[in-house]
Amino acid sequence: VVADEVRALAERTTRATREIGEMIKSIQTETRTAVSEMEAGVREVQQGTGEASRSGDAIRQILDQIEAVNMQVNQIATAAEEQTATTSEISGNMHQITDVVQQTSRGAQESSAAANRLSSLAAELQHVVSSFRIS
Repeated sequence: VVADEVRALAERTTRATREIGEMIKSIQTETRTAVSEMEAGVREVQQGTGEASRSGDAIRQILDQIEAVNMQVNQIATAAEEQTATTSEISGNMHQITDVVQQTSRGAQESSAAANRLSSLAAELQHVVSSFRIS
């Protein structure tokens, strides 16, 4: 009877040992799978970190370019203001030139009228002088 009990106990122990061995193998397989998945996750995180870093660099470059464009826009605005001031000055000078030309034209007309009068007076004077005779 004791021998039967020992045999039964040995069989149960053997079965339990096999089950435990299978459980250990299953746990090892699942552990390897988990480790593999964790390593894949770590690679993805590293890849994401690299992409985030590249995105940050790209954003910094974009900001630098925006700043450069902003400076150029300010320079263009300043140049436009200077051109507007120059154009206003040229316009004022043109008005002054127009005034001077008009004054010169009036002066020329007055001079022409005076020359015509002098010519008429000279003709009259010559007519009067020609009537005198010197003996």
